[in-house]
Amino acid sequence: MLEKLLKPNHLKSRLHRALGKPVVVEFVSGGSRRIFIKPSEKGRLLVQLDPLIQLFDEDDLESLYDYLRDGDEESKASLIEALRRHARARVGATDGPLQQMLEDYQKRFFPALPTLRLVVGRIGKRSQQKTIRLASFWPNRKEVRIHPYMLEEEVPLMYLYYLLHHELCHAQLILSGQAKPGEHHGEDFRQLEAQYEHLEEACRWEREELPIVLQRHQRANAT
Repeated sequence: MLEKLLKPNHLKSRLHRALGKPVVVEFVSGGSRRIFIKPSEKGRLLVQLDPLIQLFDEDDLESLYDYLRDGDEESKASLIEALRRHARARVGATDGPLQQMLEDYQKRFFPALPTLRLVVGRIGKRSQQKTIRLASFWPNRKEVRIHPYMLEEEVPLMYLYYLLHHELCHAQLILSGQAKPGEHHGEDFRQLEAQYEHLEEACRWEREELPIVLQRHQRANAT
């Protein structure tokens, strides 16, 4: 389940000990700098991390702490390898927390569907970010793709489940032959989508809070 993803608060005390200063932790997608430290207000350090670090286990985290504290080449190599390993594993992974989350939800609400893969997408170039696809279903690959912004701590679990439910509605209609790829939100789809128990709450969050989340990330990636 998503609760297994590492949260910034878990890192703060460990990074505080490793760096000797209070820290502010942000997970920032995209760009070439996957780990970045700079002074922040009130004597704190701002530590920006690749979202993949949310999937790190304790051994991987030790590489992160050692690298940030000592900056030696051995720790750097271990950290880079951990990031590469998780980058490879996130595509088609069958045992990660997000994949398990998708499979559990399928079994409960879409049991007729085959096992689908959950894939975390990539951040496009700045010039390509006029529109952002938060989630999508790829029938030929049997994949549900989620935009990495949707894995941030500020996105509620209720909304992430809504995105999964939305794409599984597409999957059920397309794979059953009731709809063709490219057919979107007809009556059959709306009836399926309405079965999501937090639909009204999710739509309200999407209207009121999602634009704030997207604007913050776009500003961060533009700097």
